[in-house]
Amino acid sequence: MIEINLLPEDSRPVKTGVVYDPKQFLFGLPVILFILIIAHFYITAQSISVNKEYSALNKKWKETAAQREALKSNKDKNTLSNGTLSFAQASKARIAWAQKLALISTNLPQGVWLNELIVNDKNFTLKGSVVSADKQEMGLINDFLNSLKQDKVFFSGFLSLELGPVQREMVGATERVDFTFSGQLK
Repeated sequence: MIEINLLPEDSRPVKTGVVYDPKQFLFGLPVILFILIIAHFYITAQSISVNKEYSALNKKWKETAAQREALKSNKDKNTLSNGTLSFAQASKARIAWAQKLALISTNLPQGVWLNELIVNDKNFTLKGSVVSADKQEMGLINDFLNSLKQDKVFFSGFLSLELGPVQREMVGATERVDFTFSGQLK
């Protein structure tokens, strides 16, 4: 197409367009290749590092296989290491703990609360606290112990049930007495 433009050179519209020079591309090609080679080395190094970590973890996993098997066998036994009965063992035992806990709750005097119940193979420990406005803490503890001993259904699984250590403590302006009942199971 023939273009006739009679305007002076400086008044003519300027053509806008990016002209690529092949020499510029040739100078940019080594830079792009260098970046790709560096990225390749970085990814290779990362892959080697992750592979070493995987191998070390896999080795540890194989070394602990015997321990895992031992844990599985202990889990099947349903026992704890310190002789404490597990819930499954306690429920299979001849002592009906649900009934005994209900009787403890029924016999519990006002102002007395329980903090801890521990049942081992042959031992029973009940820890609690008492607060009384008319300073009858020891009387409440003794009444609670006597009511548990006199309840034939509760006391049926015990050889003995005795009052253990008693501690008095001031909490603000109120005196609190902490007590422990210890017993032997049949």
